[in-house]
Amino acid sequence: MLSMVYLPLSGNQFMGGIPPSLGNISNLLYLDLSSNRLMGGITPSLGNMSSLLYLDLSTNQLSGTVPTEIWKLPVLSQLDLSGNRLTGEALVALPSASSLSSLRLDNNQFTKLPDSWASLVNLWELRLAGNKFTGPIPVDIGHVSYLKVLDLSRNHFTGSIPYQFGNLNWLRRLSLSHNNLSGEIPDSLDILESLTFVDISFNNFIGVLSPSWSKNISAEGNPRLCISGGICVSQTSRKGLSTGSITGITVSGCLVAVVLITFVLLVFQRERTVQDPDYSEGKLYIWAKNNRYKDLTFQNLLDATVGSENPEILVSYVDRLPDWDSRYRIAVGTLEYLHCDYVPPILHRDVKSANILLDNDLEPHITDFGTTKFQDPSKSSPTSASVGTYGYIAPECGLSLQVNEKIDVYAFGVVLLELLMGRYVLDPDFHEGMNLVTWIETNIKSEQDILNNVLDSRLLEVNRMHIVQEMILVMKIAMFCIHTLLLNGLV
Repeated sequence: MLSMVYLPLSGNQFMGGIPPSLGNISNLLYLDLSSNRLMGGITPSLGNMSSLLYLDLSTNQLSGTVPTEIWKLPVLSQLDLSGNRLTGEALVALPSASSLSSLRLDNNQFTKLPDSWASLVNLWELRLAGNKFTGPIPVDIGHVSYLKVLDLSRNHFTGSIPYQFGNLNWLRRLSLSHNNLSGEIPDSLDILESLTFVDISFNNFIGVLSPSWSKNISAEGNPRLCISGGICVSQTSRKGLSTGSITGITVSGCLVAVVLITFVLLVFQRERTVQDPDYSEGKLYIWAKNNRYKDLTFQNLLDATVGSENPEILVSYVDRLPDWDSRYRIAVGTLEYLHCDYVPPILHRDVKSANILLDNDLEPHITDFGTTKFQDPSKSSPTSASVGTYGYIAPECGLSLQVNEKIDVYAFGVVLLELLMGRYVLDPDFHEGMNLVTWIETNIKSEQDILNNVLDSRLLEVNRMHIVQEMILVMKIAMFCIHTLLLNGLV
């Protein structure tokens, strides 16, 4: 027990306080006690776990203040205390918490924040929503230079948005909704190219925003705030405008645009077909700005699609990816491609590393949609066609003709295993008839085996402790995807 490194205990019915004896497991890297019914305070003895990388106590009934010992954990990377009843000042020992990369304190009863934040040099996620913070937003948060996600919504902040937020060059999501903020939106935010979503709804902001804000901002509940070229709409006047009306106007506008673009392209294509006897189905043509046609082969189109003249295929690159960050980005990008990029959702039905192209920045692009079907979320699709590739097909697919999203979920889990292990699903070292999943089922008997035999040791040699923690989390997701009975109890 004292040599344990991984302890996932979430989603049980544990009651009472956190046992102080947990602090004696000095080698523990990962502790998850979330979604239980734990009560009382956080025991200071957890501060004795000097190797701890990940601590999740979220969704319990914990109360009181956070012990100073927690903030002093020397290598703690991710801390989640959300969904409790914790009070007092958050981050009371902030200068010693410099190893944190993700901090979630949302949905508690914290009342005070420190003024100094510059020591959090590794922090990329900060969620403080749903507390009782008052007064101005700490200006120093604008100096947490690697911040990507900042959520301060549902508090009682007053004053204006700090101009220093314009220094957050990596910021992607900013939520300040449901506060008492006022004044104009700083010009410094307008130049942040990384921002993909901003929620400033239900405050008291004023002024006129540039048109560039219209695509990525939620600003309702600010009756004196306008977007340049648009209309200031107060809450009162909006009552007569139904959501259906707004949707109808938007859809109609998009439809007109699509029809016009399609018409123009057809005219150009027809003209080209008449004028050029060498026109064939083997080439595509585009209208250049200088009024000349430019031949565009399908290979050019493929190159342009992935943004690279020589796209790499993941299957030939999986064992040569230089670092964990690259592999993690590929995993997230692949999931986003499958989950977010298509409406209605699709079933790819042949997700595998050979169908994932990498551009010059190692960004993934899924290809080969020859077996794809649009999905009706309400029902499974019967099919008699053979789909998928050996090693990426869930065993139960051979027992039924019903195909649903689980076929892609399983295959995505196998791709995650390839990235984690740096090995191909049908690695030449495997015995005949064995693939990556069956190899894991045969060789992994304990949690320690995951660290010693599964995770790519070339990545673990790098002196960055949070990598181990992130890889374990991705391993957990992979196991949920392939859902093998043997590993269900381990991860």
